[in-house]
Amino acid sequence: MNYRQAAARGARCTKRLSHTQKEAFQEALATYIDRGFCTIVQNNSVDNYNGGPSFDQCQQADNHPTTPCRIVLDYRVLNRYLLRGGRTQNDLQGTLLQLRGFRYFVASDISKAFCQMKASLHDLAYTNYTCIGDYTVLWSSVSFGTSSAPNFLECCTYDITTEADALRKAGATLTLSPLVDPYLYDDDTLAEVLLLPTPEAFDYIRQGPMVPKEFVLLKYVDDLFNGGDSPELASQANDFSLHILGGHGLKADSIKNVRSWSQSSTEETTSKSLLGYHYRDEQLFVVYSGQLPSGATTKRAACSALASLYDPLGIFIEYDLKGRLIWRRICENYKSWSDPIDTNVANDLEDWVKECQAVTTRGSPAI
Repeated sequence: MNYRQAAARGARCTKRLSHTQKEAFQEALATYIDRGFCTIVQNNSVDNYNGGPSFDQCQQADNHPTTPCRIVLDYRVLNRYLLRGGRTQNDLQGTLLQLRGFRYFVASDISKAFCQMKASLHDLAYTNYTCIGDYTVLWSSVSFGTSSAPNFLECCTYDITTEADALRKAGATLTLSPLVDPYLYDDDTLAEVLLLPTPEAFDYIRQGPMVPKEFVLLKYVDDLFNGGDSPELASQANDFSLHILGGHGLKADSIKNVRSWSQSSTEETTSKSLLGYHYRDEQLFVVYSGQLPSGATTKRAACSALASLYDPLGIFIEYDLKGRLIWRRICENYKSWSDPIDTNVANDLEDWVKECQAVTTRGSPAI
């Protein structure tokens, strides 16, 4: 990738901003720097966006696999060459279907998961540069802002859950009880199953919750689900899972947990989300967030309204199909995003929006 092109593009992104917007950009960048997410390597405007940063480290890694692209120049270009997301849409549907198969479950969310992931110190100097505004910035977070970040999180959680499973299997031989006292693990056993066996890690495991011999952990990017045949089993599995993840820096706030057996229809629980669905009274509710503007409806406004129905399981697939037919009619007759659609199509669209808003009040059993 060409450094000068990326530097110029980064500069153009901020030149079009108003004075207030530029101040907001500088404030946001300063916040990232203060929190340790990145640091400014150089101000590209000093050399009129022509001189790329030169690093002695690059000369010491001629055979490094990332040497041809040491500088990540533009996320819009970078995303073309990366695997998209942590899981596919089919995996989302599979996760939801498995979740509906749990008799009881606890749902958790890793707090600020992507902010907590850091790049390898060995690769940091070769792979994590980007041009933003007038600056070349070195990021410490893994692919911060790119569509590959869920892939990195998936790798992290896979290793951690493998460790949790190894800990469970090792404890199965130590007692006949369904729960293993963590103090029963000796140093040799912990050294064999832990990813980073240290005295501190041994103490962390022994001071944690009981280890269930059998537990089910289902994950989708930063959402975690522990299932069981009783509320106690689901809660025990969740306590253990969150303790292991927290030991690796991926902490989840248990206050935000969603328990399938204790959600009543209150103002507080109407906002509970389960992989995009609203969840209350042990039912899933589809989400529709669209609305039509007053006055004429343009193709762009219609697209926004039609794309605002979230129902990956197809619980109310008839509305999805009807919306697709309306969109086909719009695309056949209108080419510009600013074209106003005619009254007949607008009326059909308005009726569809009202139907979607009404269907969000009709729940479907989660189990």
